[in-house]
Amino acid sequence: MAKKRSKKRGRKPAGTRGRPPGAASISRVSTSVLLKEVDRRERQADQLLGERDSLVARLDEIDAELANFDVAGAAAPSRAPAATRGRKPAGGKRGPRPKNKTTLEGAMVSVIKNKTMGVSEIADAVKKSGYKTNAANFRTMVNQTLIKSKSFKKIERGLYTTA
Repeated sequence: MAKKRSKKRGRKPAGTRGRPPGAASISRVSTSVLLKEVDRRERQADQLLGERDSLVARLDEIDAELANFDVAGAAAPSRAPAATRGRKPAGGKRGPRPKNKTTLEGAMVSVIKNKTMGVSEIADAVKKSGYKTNAANFRTMVNQTLIKSKSFKKIERGLYTTA
């Protein structure tokens, strides 16, 4: 009986490690060639941006025509101007930070006082009480405050009261 050969796994055959044979190292490419390539790519990007802007303009025209016909679904999601499309506001902020007279925890304590409420109810009540926020995930912030603060006591899953 012949002995079985074991296969070595996870290893590449000799000569295939690293850079493929004959591939040029970037250190061997002249600066002028690199600059020409950068210019070519910038021109191509500008051309694609122009094409995209013309297509967006055409889509806006089509949306306007569809709106005249009262077609369901004609109200397309609003698109940002071409200059800002696809970019987040500087610093990732949603605008100036609102000023509140009290902290989130203080506002939550005043809303929950002598009541048992769920996280969503607390978040809605805090907003209705006049607390201002720009948070896209305000409910999550309320939930974290409930968990971290010693001012609140968990009654059961999802229900809290003041401690």
